[in-house]
Amino acid sequence: MAVLGGCSGGDESSQGASADSTSNTADFSHLEACEDYFGEGVIFRSTEAFDLAGCVTAHGEPAFYNETFRECSDGRTLYWSDPAGWGYDGEPWHPDPSGPPAEVLASCRG
Repeated sequence: MAVLGGCSGGDESSQGASADSTSNTADFSHLEACEDYFGEGVIFRSTEAFDLAGCVTAHGEPAFYNETFRECSDGRTLYWSDPAGWGYDGEPWHPDPSGPPAEVLASCRG
């Protein structure tokens, strides 16, 4: 999740002054829903999901995920991203923020 912040300059007379509430509001309407890429059972496509410039959570907050991946002994590629979850490219996604289970990681030593 991105955190947006700002600073105000030096003079104490500006403290307590009200600001236009829309002037510091970022527009994330161009971002797609995270659920479309990282939802339960969604067929995960690494080239689509991690090429996003971010996505919007179900709560309307922006999220930016970085991937970790490993090639597996069975030829599949395992991807995971905290807190989005984990999955194999071309297979259903598992939105589990704790990441892939130990037995899955053991077969995918990258």
